[in-house]
Amino acid sequence: DTEYQVMPFLEDGDLYALVESNPKGLPEPTLRSLLCDIIRGLLYLHDCKGLAHLDVKLENILLTKSAAVPTAVLADYDFLADAHELVARPCGSVPYCAPEVLLGRPYDARLADAWSLGVVLYGMLRGELPFQDGADERAQLCAGIVQMPECSPELQEVQRGLLQVDPARRMSIGQVASKLGVEPLRLDSIA
Repeated sequence: DTEYQVMPFLEDGDLYALVESNPKGLPEPTLRSLLCDIIRGLLYLHDCKGLAHLDVKLENILLTKSAAVPTAVLADYDFLADAHELVARPCGSVPYCAPEVLLGRPYDARLADAWSLGVVLYGMLRGELPFQDGADERAQLCAGIVQMPECSPELQEVQRGLLQVDPARRMSIGQVASKLGVEPLRLDSIA
């Protein structure tokens, strides 16, 4: 049997290119709009489909600019996992991986997605990733050593909550949605 992924074509690039073109970070209104789109997508995937993405990164968030503010759409579902079971396989891209994934421990895939969202948020705020390439990148990731970017107190709280090394203390996507007032996608609004 052959499996196919069918996705809409979005010609406006990805979030990585947008962040790269804004080295001091995205304006907060744009950032909040995109963050809400990503959260809605992850909530739908986790709560409605019972799946976790496991490769949330700037490059896997496509943009469409049909309105004044771009809209974000999750892409690349190669690492999907059951959101209700512990995952034992390493997945994702190292700069975005949760410490428990890098350490080879069984992990809650939804909380791994939450960590990755924290890395994405940091990238949108600062125009760079929190953990830089190099010999000590894995050590930085596992220790959670990161200087929090300047932003509104609400976003700082979310950032700290997502980049908690201990998954038991990490904010879930649902908690982030509640904190930011993000309404989940309505099933009747999805084609």
